[in-house]
Amino acid sequence: MSSEHGRELILANVEGSAPQEDLNMQNPSSPLGKSPLLADTVGSLESAVLTGSKRRKVNLSVAEVWDHVYKSNVQPKALCKYCNEMMSYDSSDGIYTLKRHAEDCIRKITADLRGLEQNPPVDNPDDFTFDQAVACRATVMLILEEELPFSWAENGPFVRLLTNGLNPEFRPIPSRCVRNIVLKFFEEEKPILHSLFRTLPGKICLASNLWPSDDGFSYMCITAHYVDRDWKLNKRTIAFPALEIDSSEKFEIFEGIYNSILDWNIYEKVFTVTLDGTVPIDVSNRLKEALLSTDSSLRKQLFHVSCGTYIFNIIVQVALARFHHSIECIRMSVQHVYLEAHEQKFREICEDEGIQFRRLPLDRECHWNTIYLMLDAAIPYQRVFELLFSDSTIESIPTALDWKDAKVIRDILEVLHKSTKLCSGTKYVSSSVFFHQVSNICLVISKYENDPSYTSVIASMKTKIREYWGETPLALGLAACVDPRFKMSVLEVCLEVIYGYEETHRLGGSLEIIREALLKLFEEYKQKLVVSGPKVCTLTQEKDPTFSLYATRIGVNSNASELQSSELQSYLDKPSVKIMDRETFDVLGWWKAQQIRYPVLSVMARDLLTIPVSSVPLHSAFTSCGRTLKDNRKIWPPNVVEASACLKDWIDAESRNQDAKLDEIEDLVEDVTDLTSDSASDADADSD
Repeated sequence: MSSEHGRELILANVEGSAPQEDLNMQNPSSPLGKSPLLADTVGSLESAVLTGSKRRKVNLSVAEVWDHVYKSNVQPKALCKYCNEMMSYDSSDGIYTLKRHAEDCIRKITADLRGLEQNPPVDNPDDFTFDQAVACRATVMLILEEELPFSWAENGPFVRLLTNGLNPEFRPIPSRCVRNIVLKFFEEEKPILHSLFRTLPGKICLASNLWPSDDGFSYMCITAHYVDRDWKLNKRTIAFPALEIDSSEKFEIFEGIYNSILDWNIYEKVFTVTLDGTVPIDVSNRLKEALLSTDSSLRKQLFHVSCGTYIFNIIVQVALARFHHSIECIRMSVQHVYLEAHEQKFREICEDEGIQFRRLPLDRECHWNTIYLMLDAAIPYQRVFELLFSDSTIESIPTALDWKDAKVIRDILEVLHKSTKLCSGTKYVSSSVFFHQVSNICLVISKYENDPSYTSVIASMKTKIREYWGETPLALGLAACVDPRFKMSVLEVCLEVIYGYEETHRLGGSLEIIREALLKLFEEYKQKLVVSGPKVCTLTQEKDPTFSLYATRIGVNSNASELQSSELQSYLDKPSVKIMDRETFDVLGWWKAQQIRYPVLSVMARDLLTIPVSSVPLHSAFTSCGRTLKDNRKIWPPNVVEASACLKDWIDAESRNQDAKLDEIEDLVEDVTDLTSDSASDADADSD
């Protein structure tokens, strides 16, 4: 059957289709030159795009797919509403081909709509005046955002693209000019962030991580985390100082952090600092002495937070070392399937066994999250691999024991993968979920501690957890208490799993320490707000005579202090918030709505929920290789390196794109698995 004949049948027998002439009509005013139905079908999509919703990720549910295609009533085919492409979905998994196609079309539409919003077409081209200065600035922003060499702006292909394809007036930008524009841009943007920090309603939490280099310097990335007036969590890189080559020198690290605090004039706003396990504890002690000399002992206890993803990576390395052989065997098997002869046989076995064929992903060096993705994709094909290599002489064929090991390490990596994501992102609160995630990790690895094959490795992992968190991370425990999903009740369960029942409930145990600290911190916040913040209404303050009488009757005058002190208990006495999807719950939004009911506690919660669990960005949390400067950055002076690093982060922050690199890595792995499925579906459509 020809494609055109199939299209005619669909148009004649579709669910809720428009007339054929409408489907084929080209609308010159439409951004994509497609059907006018586009405006009706994706009107809400256009609105969402132009108001700044997430720009890359599109994830339709199976039910939503049918909103984007016309479905034939007489045969298993569908017509895309956007590009008019006809597709077959006669395989058991064919709906996912439609899903991917619709998502691709939507991504293209959103990209075009965003481009039109940011660069609207000029009504009269004769009114446009080229400005080299504007072009230079836009080019430099692109270089910063994509981390390109400064010489790229005078690179032949790029210059030819602009001069021949876009505007002949464009002139190459020398590297030294790019450098000068970067420094000027940095000096222009810095006061804006200064002003923002000065007017923040809450505290600022810092995080620091080291970037080794082989150019005579190490670099330290210092980030500021804060909640803005809209109760949204934000992160900005505020310094990227160069240190002497011995990055373990504690004074250099202290000086770098302390100087950045003074430079940004935030020493009265700093609440905590998150450092990884390689930083000497003396750095934290020096910072406490310099910044908190007049503060309470509790504030000093809360000040230092150990990086959670640091220990997650240590646990991962323990597991990978134990299961290295099994992982390598499966990796080699997946690589063999990429050979043309083996791939064809693999496909045939899948068909014989009734298993949907897909191209399995390979892991990437130093990124343990891709090892998890590879194992998770390969394990369902164990039977296919066994048949594929049944008469093979290839070395390192996975045995039954290797597959058993693979399932164990897959389960361990799965929970660590999820926990690392939740504790390292910049768009959501991580401090309050930390104990919950560590509890999940302990429960998963405990499933295998009674198997003699895994007793040793499980014991090693638990030892690492106890060594790193021998003392309860107090700030993170308090953050869990002010998360309405957890409070003290769920935190108690988590502590029992991590530390054991006796250690949790003994006199002076972890539960008692957190409970006493919660009460004490609340009292400190209450005293500060009584002095400098909103006050409870009293008879002398209330000028309205009716409300003055009302205040007298309810005893506000005599019981104001009592009402404030009961605020914390009132919150704790209420049951935890029950929600279907805990991971999408906006805890800051919840507290924003509770400010009137809990005026003191909401302020305290905002500061505790600002604390970052991880000192490294999300896309670096899964790597064992550390973060290093790109080669094209190593030749720059330290002030240019710092300006570039800060500006890159600020540009990404404006588009809420600071975690995009991890999405790109994992999407690349996932996209590889789709290539063959798409090709097979296309072949089926062509054959029809």
